[in-house]
Amino acid sequence: MNTLHIHIGGSFSDDTARILAAASRAEAGQPTEAETHVSFENWETFFRVLSPTRIALLRHIHGHDVRSVRALSQAVGRDYRRVHDDVDALLAAGLIERRGTALTTDWDGSGADIEMGVSA
Repeated sequence: MNTLHIHIGGSFSDDTARILAAASRAEAGQPTEAETHVSFENWETFFRVLSPTRIALLRHIHGHDVRSVRALSQAVGRDYRRVHDDVDALLAAGLIERRGTALTTDWDGSGADIEMGVSA
């Protein structure tokens, strides 16, 4: 299971510590699962990127085979240009991936956790 870990605030050193801890576990031969981490500078950025309409797109992308932005806009019944803009924002945040023209998530969608850094 690959859970999405969302971090609000924090610092570059927090990200570095997570990476080094994962590398240390792997080097020690400990069983590890894939991890997806996405960090946001603050709550304002988090809510700007993860609007309700973008969350709906994430859910659709996770639950369906999405071959293109056009197919996604048709499936959710929204204007292509607006869906394209939302997809660009989700791609930039690292919440979805583009494989050719297809859109996918790298995490399994069964859960997400939010960690609030000291600078949140």
